[in-house]
Amino acid sequence: MDVRGNAIAAVVSSAMALTMAAGLSGCSGAGDGPSASGTGGASESPSESPSLTPTVELPESTPSAEPASGPRLAVGEIRVNAPARWKQDYDTVVVDGAVGREGSLLLSVASTSGEQLSLRQAERYFWNRNKQPENYEAQDGVVMGNINAGYYTYGDSSIDAHVVTTWDAGYVVKVELRFYPRIPQDRQREIVESVIASYESA
Repeated sequence: MDVRGNAIAAVVSSAMALTMAAGLSGCSGAGDGPSASGTGGASESPSESPSLTPTVELPESTPSAEPASGPRLAVGEIRVNAPARWKQDYDTVVVDGAVGREGSLLLSVASTSGEQLSLRQAERYFWNRNKQPENYEAQDGVVMGNINAGYYTYGDSSIDAHVVTTWDAGYVVKVELRFYPRIPQDRQREIVESVIASYESA
């Protein structure tokens, strides 16, 4: 697990660096762009007992966001859409990425070789050395593709990051959006909701 996690971490870190570099080159006057720090790969100790990830219905009070309509990112059987007018700039067997004027998107997927993960374990799977990202803040959970998912934010003066994670039929999934701080929080959340509304799996 450690070797596999470290290999995935290297790919994810490289992908985020390249994705944000592409975003900066295409957005003049965008200011300082998101850095690649805080993205790593290590699964949590299996001492935590996994919980089921049941199919659930959206609560009636949950607003239904319009699914994003941009480029389709697909890693294995997991798929999400980037926002409209964003461009896909990264495509590997474990990570797909897209970039736009507001920031960047990475879809990261890894097989757990039959091991079922709790939402907490799924959240920590891609953390660098099992350490919380800088300025980590847990958010209320969300529903992604009719599956419960964890949601947290982190960042600094150069980025606002939103991360949604889950375990889905043998795969740990991370959808990460990084925004330039100049993007209003309401707009950031709107984009996040539209991306996770487009989530599909086999």
